[in-house]
Amino acid sequence: MFRSWFTKLALALIVSVRAFSAEALQPAYYLQGIDNTHTSFRIIVKVHSKEIAQLKNVRAQVEYAPLHSSTSPQTTPMRMYAFGYDKGVPYLSLPVTGLQETTMYRARLNVYNLNGVHLGSSSYYYTTTTGDNPKSIIRNRMVLKGLREFYDSELGLVGKGGTVAVDGTRYGADVGEAWCSEFYSWVGTGYLKNIKGISNFNGLMEFFRKAGGLSNRSAIPTVARRGDYLAMDTDEVQGTNHSGMFLAYEKVGKDEFVWTLEGNSGKKIRVNRRPLNKVFTGLGHIMASQF
Repeated sequence: MFRSWFTKLALALIVSVRAFSAEALQPAYYLQGIDNTHTSFRIIVKVHSKEIAQLKNVRAQVEYAPLHSSTSPQTTPMRMYAFGYDKGVPYLSLPVTGLQETTMYRARLNVYNLNGVHLGSSSYYYTTTTGDNPKSIIRNRMVLKGLREFYDSELGLVGKGGTVAVDGTRYGADVGEAWCSEFYSWVGTGYLKNIKGISNFNGLMEFFRKAGGLSNRSAIPTVARRGDYLAMDTDEVQGTNHSGMFLAYEKVGKDEFVWTLEGNSGKKIRVNRRPLNKVFTGLGHIMASQF
């Protein structure tokens, strides 16, 4: 009897103190975001850990920050939540409110047991608040479309070894071909006039040059807006060789950074934070005539 009681206690303690991986708590992405408004959004995190799901109720809070100030996060109040279920998969759904409009955010869910022991944190969820301006609405839709593809890449559906579309074939590239530019033009298709099918950085730079929106990297801090095009030289040797999408500019002390969404970054779709004075060779600002 003593051994049985001790074993149960030991197992309970193991569950309470184990730190689970980010994959055990995975944010979900949807094409239109999740309840995105001018000042709020919702984060839904799927729970793939049986150990966490069996607790039935947990305490949770969202840690969040605008990308332009990512080093100063805030948290929502700690509260108790019960799991919802989608096709048998448990999830947690929490709102984040009181935000700045037309702003990129990242957020992650921190989960605790009812005794306050930290069980784990999700990977970061990226999203944007909305605005009233019609052009701002189009930018929102572009960014959210791109982030939905980021989610598919995280799931292993696209990119290297993609189980649904290998490499950049979903975006019009051939198997084994670099596909950063195809990704940007594919995301912009349906929102920007005449961008469909542009398959290289020279074509994208010309697309913005003709509209009067092409400038050098010095314009990024003041001109760039969500969804704009970024030309990059990732090896800083041979000139422009990579394409990405602008998400946010961030200044930390004297250091300046640019948040990007990039196809074919490490053969995946990734959100990156890069120093402004590295890699960037040009900015393609979306002009009114291109919407």
